[in-house]
Amino acid sequence: MGAGGDLSGESESRTWLEGRRLHLEPCHTPVLFVIGGSDKTLDAEMAAYFPHIREVLEVFSGTVVSGGTASGIPGLVGDATRALRNQGACHYDLVTYLPQKLPLGAEGHDSYRTVGRTPGLDFSESQFIAAWIDLLLGGIDPHSILALGINGGAIAHFEYRLALALGAQLAVVRDSGRAVDALLDDPEWRNHRRLTVISNDGMAAWVKGQR
Repeated sequence: MGAGGDLSGESESRTWLEGRRLHLEPCHTPVLFVIGGSDKTLDAEMAAYFPHIREVLEVFSGTVVSGGTASGIPGLVGDATRALRNQGACHYDLVTYLPQKLPLGAEGHDSYRTVGRTPGLDFSESQFIAAWIDLLLGGIDPHSILALGINGGAIAHFEYRLALALGAQLAVVRDSGRAVDALLDDPEWRNHRRLTVISNDGMAAWVKGQR
């Protein structure tokens, strides 16, 4: 196929993606995804990460994207954001993408601003894909995007790999379990040049070091 055909195909692809954008407003940069387990049964285990998440958010300015629920890691992000706002120390926008209707038993966190809703009645990979479409078509350089991973289930398993594939810098917390452990056990991904493995205490330092 000639160059003209390639350009035509690229234009068609962009048009297709533009039709699927959910959030058209420019976002503050840099962008930080916080990815992690949101299963309510893990709340007690995940609570140990709260001071570290708060420390990360205290030193970050830009846009933070996370799961939007009141449980698990997204819930801790929401709680930390509320605390920082009350102290006048929040310097980022906290946004989320949700399904059209939250599944039974799921509760949204009021610290988040919902900027897009994907088709369906349950959480899936669609919310993460929608966020990436909006960021890339909004002109955000994928190599400037940060992602922080703690634990996580099947959806996080996908999100970690997509973030790396699209060019983000990903840091995962060592020994946080489940999807993080699976990523670090995967010979195709564990040595990826944009993947960093950190400790709980290293989360804020990693974020600051990416500036």
